[in-house]
Amino acid sequence: MPTIREIVIDCNDADSLAAFWAGALGFELQGSAGSYRALKDPSGGPKLILQEVHEPKAAKNRVHFDLEAVDIRAEARRIEALGAVLLNDRRPIQEHKTQWMILADPEGNEFCICQIGKIPEGDDGYPA
Repeated sequence: MPTIREIVIDCNDADSLAAFWAGALGFELQGSAGSYRALKDPSGGPKLILQEVHEPKAAKNRVHFDLEAVDIRAEARRIEALGAVLLNDRRPIQEHKTQWMILADPEGNEFCICQIGKIPEGDDGYPA
């Protein structure tokens, strides 16, 4: 059976997006070749490849990352400081004992920061 070796994101500026995702995920820049920048997951997961293309992003992503965090509000603020944009209001979306916030990287690629499992009792979704 095949395994996921790399995840590739098309982008307009591979260097700046590589710096963003390295900071957001704690990945290390492994190298570059032409229009490609490779980020290595220190825990051994799939590489993240940024592929520079000429076409701009035109619509909502059909595939996106769900990043799990213990404190999604704090993680959203941290990643916003790296250049992400919060796409929903500051109130997390809640469904099926999960809550999440929708963000976009500096080039508009959507991703979510999720807290999976029991939503804290009394959590109305508003920032603490």
